[in-house]
Amino acid sequence: MTHLFLCGPLSADVPDLAWRLGLVPDLAVGQTAVLAGYGLRACAGAAFWPHVAAAENSQVEGCVYCDVSDDITARFLGFAQALGQRVAKLPVSCGVDVFHALTLLPDEPAMAAIGQAAALWDERDWSDRFAPAASLAASRWADAWDAAPKAQRPGHFALLMLRAAARLRAEREVQEGARPTTVRHQTAPGDVTLADLRRPYDQFFAIEEYDLRLRRFAGGQSRLMSRAAFVSADAVTVLPYDVVRDRVLVVEQFRPGALGRGDPQPFTLEAIAGRIDLGETPTDAARREAAEEACIALNRLIPVASYYPSPGAKSEFVYSFVGLADLPDGAGGIAGIAAEDEDIRAHVLAFDDLMALIRSGEGATGPLILTAFWLESRRGTLHDAP
Repeated sequence: MTHLFLCGPLSADVPDLAWRLGLVPDLAVGQTAVLAGYGLRACAGAAFWPHVAAAENSQVEGCVYCDVSDDITARFLGFAQALGQRVAKLPVSCGVDVFHALTLLPDEPAMAAIGQAAALWDERDWSDRFAPAASLAASRWADAWDAAPKAQRPGHFALLMLRAAARLRAEREVQEGARPTTVRHQTAPGDVTLADLRRPYDQFFAIEEYDLRLRRFAGGQSRLMSRAAFVSADAVTVLPYDVVRDRVLVVEQFRPGALGRGDPQPFTLEAIAGRIDLGETPTDAARREAAEEACIALNRLIPVASYYPSPGAKSEFVYSFVGLADLPDGAGGIAGIAAEDEDIRAHVLAFDDLMALIRSGEGATGPLILTAFWLESRRGTLHDAP
């Protein structure tokens, strides 16, 4: 007999999250239970899932489901792997009854690092920041789990959350009028009919293949056609600029995209860039990436543009900024997150030298070019900008 103890987001007031994942039997109601000697600690940084950590004189409240099926047990183990957590059998109490139930726990290094000093998990804060994306990602994860045995299941739930957050951001920006339709076509029901969707690759990024029909501009329906998209999270770029010294900072690193093209010089000059993490705004992400990639603090962020860099093939949406910063002699150097194998070198350049690099073809990355030309036309006014 296998029992499951679900706590945190899986038992909190999050819309059907455990049910969407397939971890709750249809129509089943779990028994209220507590896990003594542990506390539910808040996620930190880019992490989004709380951790059950040993804590004296504490307990974790949740629900226990008794005698679950082998299928649900397998799903629970698979979901733990997708979260990067492990499963342990621990005693949980339901009144006078005690059940040894499978419970999610962080891996041993994370367990040692959490300790009792981490803040307690806040259900309301988690629901505000993560629940909508978690609900979408849960449905996506369950679809992948239920797919044909040969289909690749997604490896990391966090990546599904990032893509779900991008989808929600796109919907919200349209609703708020940030993506108007004054010239382009206003999409209506029936304009795009999706006949089939396949995901032959679904790991760090995903590839989606579509069989679809379109309502043509001249009227009538297109034939059934196949298209594909490279699906990833949204991203930010920021070009730090020192208005007093008229300097910018660019970063250099190895890029697999250049290698894949066959470029003999796969090290590129770029604006600082990175994904928007869960719970972040684009401006939050820009400030974090500047600290991680160049060890600098940005004084003020100025939006440049937000755009699809290659909508014919990629879902990625980019928010580009200029970041006002102090760039004295000695700024720059080598940085990056060791755990992500980042090796990034920062260069501080006179602005005119940056433009020379762009015109020579050495600074050949899109967001850098776009932001540099934007800055060229406006940098004389930034001293007085509020």
